[in-house]
Amino acid sequence: KAYWKMGEASGNLIDHATSIGSKTAMKADLVSSGTVNRGTAGHVSGVDSIGFPTYDADGNKVTANNSASDYGFMNKAAAKFTLCFWAKNESYNSTVDLWGFGGNGSGTDIMFRNKSSGFTIWLSGTEYTSFTHNVGDNNWHFYMLSWDEDGGSDNVQFQLDGTKQTATVTTSNTSDASNPLIIGDVSGNEPEMDIQEFSLWNRVLTDSEIALIYNSGNGAELQNTTIVESKPTDVQDNSILVEKNTAR
Repeated sequence: KAYWKMGEASGNLIDHATSIGSKTAMKADLVSSGTVNRGTAGHVSGVDSIGFPTYDADGNKVTANNSASDYGFMNKAAAKFTLCFWAKNESYNSTVDLWGFGGNGSGTDIMFRNKSSGFTIWLSGTEYTSFTHNVGDNNWHFYMLSWDEDGGSDNVQFQLDGTKQTATVTTSNTSDASNPLIIGDVSGNEPEMDIQEFSLWNRVLTDSEIALIYNSGNGAELQNTTIVESKPTDVQDNSILVEKNTAR
């Protein structure tokens, strides 16, 4: 649906979903505001990252330039999505935003509450606080969040570095989100972090597909590729080389 490498040295951060075979690409580039650092080497080999500097109340973020209504597959009844990215938390305030739609009502927000005990995740008005992990070590970590709203028990899955936790969350929401996707300062809680390889899917990826992206902790660049359920037979330069024509 959308794929931002975060490697552009200037200008908008380009949505590369079409280049990896997406048939339903949103074609939404990310527009910077405040201070967004560029050109820092990321965790995934050969791919740069963007970085948000020390908290300065300057609204440091990137915002998708499409419509909030394009994200109904994430925040409305029957929502179905997977979101993956790599991030390194440099420092944090008591509450730090990561990404979201600008509100905890019809939007879907994920934010750091503190580095030692875990995250607060909003899913269309439902707050979930029991995903516990420590990401305060200033190292790169792999994040995955998926929601299959009408999928029954354990329909929310969260992974940090390949370790899965689950929850059950439902909604009857039919309203659009407050804003299109925002990464960084969603609601006045600026992060100090680097981020790269941010991919958004309008389906729930399988465990084996997520494992391909995680790539045993090395990460994988989704360039001109398609994720399928079988493990690729050839992985070079941390890039997944797999069958095409099955993109979502």
